[in-house]
Amino acid sequence: MAGIQIDGANQKLYLDSDADTYLEAATDDIIKVYVSGAEDLRIGANAINVLSGTTLTIDSGATIANSGTATGFGAVTALNNATANELVTVGSTTTELDAESTLTFDGSALVVGGTAPSITIGDAGAEDTKLVFDGNAQDFYIGLDDSADDLLIGLGSTVGTTPAISIDENLAVKTYGDITMTGTTPVLTIGDAGAEDTAIVFDGNAQDFYIGLDDSADDLVIGLGSSVGTTPAISINEDRDVTISDGAIDFDIASHDTSNGLKLGGTLVTATAAELNIMDGVTSTAAEINLIDGGTARGTTALASGDGILVNDAGTMRMTNVDTVGAYIGSGHIAQVVSATRTAAQSLTSTTYTAATGLTVDITPSSASSKILIFVSLGTINATDGAAEGINAKIYKDGSALTFFASNLGYNSASTSVARNFHSSFVFQNAPATTSSVTYSLYFACAGSNTIQLQTGSSVGTFTCMEILP
Repeated sequence: MAGIQIDGANQKLYLDSDADTYLEAATDDIIKVYVSGAEDLRIGANAINVLSGTTLTIDSGATIANSGTATGFGAVTALNNATANELVTVGSTTTELDAESTLTFDGSALVVGGTAPSITIGDAGAEDTKLVFDGNAQDFYIGLDDSADDLLIGLGSTVGTTPAISIDENLAVKTYGDITMTGTTPVLTIGDAGAEDTAIVFDGNAQDFYIGLDDSADDLVIGLGSSVGTTPAISINEDRDVTISDGAIDFDIASHDTSNGLKLGGTLVTATAAELNIMDGVTSTAAEINLIDGGTARGTTALASGDGILVNDAGTMRMTNVDTVGAYIGSGHIAQVVSATRTAAQSLTSTTYTAATGLTVDITPSSASSKILIFVSLGTINATDGAAEGINAKIYKDGSALTFFASNLGYNSASTSVARNFHSSFVFQNAPATTSSVTYSLYFACAGSNTIQLQTGSSVGTFTCMEILP
């Protein structure tokens, strides 16, 4: 079939030789355009349709013009730099569209690229603006609460309701829920190394508290209120020294008992508060307290009137003195005994009183009212054979004669043809009226001018002093 042919029965106008490109008017008021046997274009009353699968191409340089009275036309005459997935914007003139290489949308992801990309939501009007995330179970939004001038992140899709985080015009950040920091080594840093105080404030109903850095003192402080450095309770300095602030502040270890509580150097303090309070007001030194220890070495310090003695008074420890103890014990009791002994013989030919060697005693009375009872035993006394001779004896106190107690002991007359040997003893009492050391001694002398001897034949001579309490 060649040329243009008309099929009147089917109302077709064939335009090619193989009869697959033609116009058809089989339906009233509708003209169909077929190319290669497929309908591409349909023209009806006041309508032209480009059918699905058909591409309408307007070549470069072509113009689609609006006479000014028709509607449905734009002013676009060109689409520039078209690339897959690029979104378009109005070009430099009103007759073209520009495909934006930095603004792409592939059906699921919108990308704004470029060197300094930005998205502006809003036009400076007095209204809220937001970006809503439409979830399956929950919606969330990021938006501007224009009435409060706050940027909000919240639950739902309405700005200002159920906020989670808000940022005001002073960059103050407020949260409305819990904050959880995760990760292997989470760190929260407060401050920027500036010379200013930083703090976490706990805003309570009746009382506020804070944990903060007092930058001027370089101390970490826990205190009352919201101003760092005021009404502190606990502070830690750069040496990690911990200070409980002065004033009416208690440090209460509520669980302290014999099983747990206060430890010093890792060792549990088992003493109770009542036991520790016993030490309140103690002014003793450690050495004085250690004297109470049963293992303390015994000393030899002499007692004197007024010296104190610690006694258990029906379960209560009290201090008394030796005078009170002496009075309780009663008068006449022996407080101490000091004695001297001599066995070596001592001869004398002078009438001048001479100390009996070794028969001297030093004694320190414990009371100024004590009596000293003196016992003297001279052992064997010898007067020379055939001479009229005897022994005179005195007791000396601190180098001065106290009493003359014997004359012509062991007297031997001139007509006696043998030496006389015998023993002699005597007792004397003295009241020294002192608590200082006193020296008592035996002195002897010749009654005549011949030889006399004490402790003849290594006999024993003794000199004993006893303190008798008042």
